[in-house]
Amino acid sequence: TGGGGGGAKMSADAARSSYLGWSRTVFLDGGVSGKAGTAGSWALDPAQVVSAETAARLAAALGVAGEPRQEYGAWLVGSSDGTGPSLQLSGDGAASVYYGNPTVDPYYCPQPPVSDQTASGDPMSIDPMPTQCAQRDVGPAPQGDAGIARVKEILTLLGLDPAGFDYEAGAADETNPGYGWVTAFQVLNDQRTGVSWQVAFAGPELSSVYGSLAPVVSAGDYPIISAAEAVQRLSDPRFGGAGVTYPIDYIYPTGDPYVEPTDVTVPPLPALGSQISWPVTEVTITSAQLGVAMQYQPDGSVLLLPAYALSDATGVSYSVIAVADSAMNFAG
Repeated sequence: TGGGGGGAKMSADAARSSYLGWSRTVFLDGGVSGKAGTAGSWALDPAQVVSAETAARLAAALGVAGEPRQEYGAWLVGSSDGTGPSLQLSGDGAASVYYGNPTVDPYYCPQPPVSDQTASGDPMSIDPMPTQCAQRDVGPAPQGDAGIARVKEILTLLGLDPAGFDYEAGAADETNPGYGWVTAFQVLNDQRTGVSWQVAFAGPELSSVYGSLAPVVSAGDYPIISAAEAVQRLSDPRFGGAGVTYPIDYIYPTGDPYVEPTDVTVPPLPALGSQISWPVTEVTITSAQLGVAMQYQPDGSVLLLPAYALSDATGVSYSVIAVADSAMNFAG
């Protein structure tokens, strides 16, 4: 059979393991701007904050006792076995901070020290996972505006400016009011950057905090493509077009489409020479908004780069980097 292109013949093993791709979405330009230009970019500078001194300051602010010590590329203060509060400052490109206090959780169970667990001399007697106890009544957690107010106080304690964030409080769970969540989204030039802080409460107590402490510094201006070119990028394999391109606000379908058959059935035999079903989804992009998005470099550094949010008429958005090809190193 003819193949075209003069390519090498596929081996038997390759033929047995090959498959046809299943991402078939075509993005159409519905009249977005064809104007290119330049835009600013930023980088996260963890070297300014990753230190034993910073870890000690954060721990003191959150009430974690102990001296900073290095473990697995991070500064750690407090418990390392999950039996008490701890503070971790990682040496990654975002200077990630994690605080956790398992003792305030409604289901927390105190564990005996490892020395007590091994008193029998049998190392297999050690329980590596905390035992879950019956739920305790820890009282209601701060919800809504009250939770946001608490998070602003926490960010101030950590040395951050709460005015530089947007806030969203998690929906209150009426069946379990002992939990509360708030996310603080970093804002730069009126755009969310992708940097965020997640804060959880158990009753009135702070349960966990996770976010990026690295300061934002300028990384200069980059040439950017037009929104019309960005629409084409959504289908470009170099920018993820070979895989599935999920919209920014993608929501998984609800409900169960599966219907239990009442009888044993099999699919019909395709008719000889019938057309192959190959459904293609067409998405027409009608608006574009230029913002910034986080991008991790191979060396672990973090950039906040110009990126487009491309939306269809229903408001569903897809994201793609806006930096022009001339400023990108496709070899890595």
